[in-house]
Amino acid sequence: MLNRYKFKARLIILLLFLLLFSSLSYAAGSQEGKVEIYYEKVEAGQYKFYARNLNYAPYQIKLSFQQLRNMKVDTQLPYYGVIDARETKQYLFTVTAEEGSKYSFNYKYQYLLGDPNAVRPDDKAYLFPYQHGNKHKLTQGYNGGYSHRNTLALDFEMKRGTPITAARSGVVVRVKENSNIGGPSRRYIKHANYITIYHEDGTFADYAHLKYNGARAEVGDKVRAGEVIAYSGNTGWSRGPHLHFEIFKPIRMNHKTIATDFLNHNSQRVRARAGNYYYAYQPGMNDFKVQLGRKLSNQDYAGYSTPINQTNQLELKRERIDDTIILFIKNGYDKEVEVEVDFKQAQNIETSKSIPYSKIVPATTEVYAFLFRPANHQQQWGYSLQYSYRK
Repeated sequence: MLNRYKFKARLIILLLFLLLFSSLSYAAGSQEGKVEIYYEKVEAGQYKFYARNLNYAPYQIKLSFQQLRNMKVDTQLPYYGVIDARETKQYLFTVTAEEGSKYSFNYKYQYLLGDPNAVRPDDKAYLFPYQHGNKHKLTQGYNGGYSHRNTLALDFEMKRGTPITAARSGVVVRVKENSNIGGPSRRYIKHANYITIYHEDGTFADYAHLKYNGARAEVGDKVRAGEVIAYSGNTGWSRGPHLHFEIFKPIRMNHKTIATDFLNHNSQRVRARAGNYYYAYQPGMNDFKVQLGRKLSNQDYAGYSTPINQTNQLELKRERIDDTIILFIKNGYDKEVEVEVDFKQAQNIETSKSIPYSKIVPATTEVYAFLFRPANHQQQWGYSLQYSYRK
C-alpha cells in the first residue's frame, strides 16, 4: 500500500529475450547488451520513463503495467516504441498520480532487435558467405525438411575452421562464441555460436554454428562484404559441420526471414537451391576456374581415349566432381576387351547412359564410360559397381 507522500514502487521487470531466429533460437551469453527501461521522479506522484540501449542497432520495446492504481499515463497502453542505437536516455512517457489518492504501479517489458519502420530491403544480390573462388554445397534450402520448416534459411556444408565472410557490409551487433557443444537434436539449440550483422537497409544477417572462439569480428565492428568475420563449426543443433545463414527483417515484436539472391561465379543473380554447389564471387577480384559436377554431360567426354601402360589388368577408375562420378575403363591388356558394367547396388542414382553398359576397349587404353549422380540431391544416395569382361 502506497500513499501520496511515501512512494515505494514494486518494480517487476520481465526481460523476455525474444531472439526469434526462425528455425533456430540462440542463447544468451553473447556480446549483446541489455535494453533497460527506467524512470525518474519529477515530483511527488509524477514519474518520467526512459530507455537505454547501448547496442549498435535499434530495438523495439513493449511495456505493459501489471498494476496502475490511481495513476494516468500520457500514452496508449501497452506502450510500444523503438529505442535508437547507442541511446542512453530516450524519453518514453510520463505517469502521474491522481491528486489526493493513494497510488502504486509495477510493470514489465520485453524487447527485440530491429526497427520495423526502418526496413527498406533493396534489390541487390548478396555475396555467398565464404571466400572468393571457393565452392560449397547447399545441403538445406528455404523451407527445408529438417530444421528449416517454414523458414527461409540456408545451410552450407563446410569443414570446421572454414573462413566465413560477410555476405553484405554492415555493423556487427551480436556475437556468441563461448559454446563448444553441438548435436543432432533440438536440445542443443541454445548452444549455437553465431554472429549477427545489421545492414543499412534495416535487415540483419545471421551466421550460425560457428566454432568455439571462432569469431573474428566483435560487436560494434563495421565489416565489408567479403571480409572474413568468423570460422565455421558444429555447435548447436547440427548434424555435421556447416554454416547456417539467413537474412531477417524485424516486424512488430517479431522477426521474419526473407529470401535473397546471390551473385554467382558468372556475376549473375541466382537463387540458391538445395543439392547444388556454388562458387563465391566478389566483383573486381581475380578470375578462377569453374568446375561444377551438375553441369557435366557425356558431351564433355566425347571421344575421350588415352594410351596407358600394359598392366595385364582391367580397372574401373572413378573421378568425383561435387556429387557427380565420372567413370573410366582402363584396359591394361595388349588386346581389346569387351567390358560390361552394372550396379550391384544402387540407391537414388541416375546415369548418363543405359545400364548395364557395354563397351569394347582397345588394348592399353583408357576410355570414358558414363556419368552418374544422385537422382534427388536432397536424399541419401549410394552404390556399388560390378563388371565383367572378355578378351
